[in-house]
Amino acid sequence: MNRKMLLSLTLISVTFGGTQYAKADLSGSTVTIGGYCCTSPTAPDLFTNVLTGTVPVSFPVGSLHSVTTLAIIPSSFDITANQITQTSSVAARAASGSFNGVVYDFSGLSSPITNVTLDALSTSTPVSVTFTGTSVAVNGAGLSISAGSKYILDVSTDGVSPPPDGVSPPPDGVSPPSLPEPSSLATLTAALLMSCFMFYRHKSSNINRLS
Repeated sequence: MNRKMLLSLTLISVTFGGTQYAKADLSGSTVTIGGYCCTSPTAPDLFTNVLTGTVPVSFPVGSLHSVTTLAIIPSSFDITANQITQTSSVAARAASGSFNGVVYDFSGLSSPITNVTLDALSTSTPVSVTFTGTSVAVNGAGLSISAGSKYILDVSTDGVSPPPDGVSPPPDGVSPPSLPEPSSLATLTAALLMSCFMFYRHKSSNINRLS
């Protein structure tokens, strides 16, 4: 076989030979949001309705509201693949207590939450942020909040969802291979066709010279 055709086939083999792994994040999971005051983020302290949606999702101001005599600071909520943002629409002071804030519970995650940090673009800093593999709790007890202020939480997962049975994941420090873009596929296909054409012409030329 012609050397150019061999090189083309080798290139395509390298491009498609890797096993694909899905990037894990919050996308596609179901999030529920509830407000808790003023002792702990547990059922007895839930004082709001519960919002539910599929990530990515946004809830406008007024979506989360109080169902008790406690007042709530009107806010909007935005949850993306790797961030949680709460934006307050009015200036207010949160009630004091051991816990006064919002809990985000996630179900259907492809990979557990491994870290949550406050993004540098935040204009409000919670008293504390805690998390488990499936939830994030934001405590704002006693905070003075200005209108339009927001906290942005950067949420990390373990990075790669589990591979199929019988397939080993890539070693630590090695990025999983990715599928080529459609433009790359078109280029590779054109290169293969050109190589086949050149091989055919070369073979035909040799036959004509022999005859």
